Amino acid sequence: MPRSWIAFWGQYIFCRVHEDKNLREEDKFQYLLSSLKPRTKARDIAESYPPSEGNYLKVIDHLKSRFGRKDLLIEVYIRDLLTLVNNKSAIKLTDLYDKLGSNLRSLETLNVTTSNYAAMLFPVVESCLPVEVLKAWDRHRLNREVPEDLALGKEKVLENLMTFLRHEVEGEERRILAENGFGSKTNRTESHKQVQREEPTATTLVANTSARKI
Repeated sequence: MPRSWIAFWGQYIFCRVHEDKNLREEDKFQYLLSSLKPRTKARDIAESYPPSEGNYLKVIDHLKSRFGRKDLLIEVYIRDLLTLVNNKSAIKLTDLYDKLGSNLRSLETLNVTTSNYAAMLFPVVESCLPVEVLKAWDRHRLNREVPEDLALGKEKVLENLMTFLRHEVEGEERRILAENGFGSKTNRTESHKQVQREEPTATTLVANTSARKI
């Protein structure tokens, strides 16, 4: 539940149920219950309170203290980033970029400003990159940096890194599209093999010539 709290609470607020002053708290309580999945810890907590007017805010406070603690959520998303570091060789670049972006956006939603955490996040995100991508990133920085860029804070460098990754992902998608533009790789391989079978080799030419002479 901690990992999904931001999405849940954002959706809940988006529906304006919690902040609707014209809606009775008993009705808010019922809406809250309907929004929580059955047989989950969050649902069990909500159902442990009688659905009365005075208990609605108590349930909200209980859920926030259990699943919506800022320090806990920050730790969850930082650990997710560290997991990507350990599993980077098994993740496609497109998936890696999506997961990195999701975690960074979640941290931003928690008001973890990039300027506060960029010094820590940048080396973690950089460590998530596969070796070849990391080499390309180093070349990219060396080619683009000018003296005034050297004074950039980690905040700007982290933003540049994510922009670089986006371009790499877009390039990868274009390469895949180009490779599959005239049929699948399997079909092209089979066609190539068929052409090879149909083209006479020097050995078959000699063999066929000999057969005609006999």
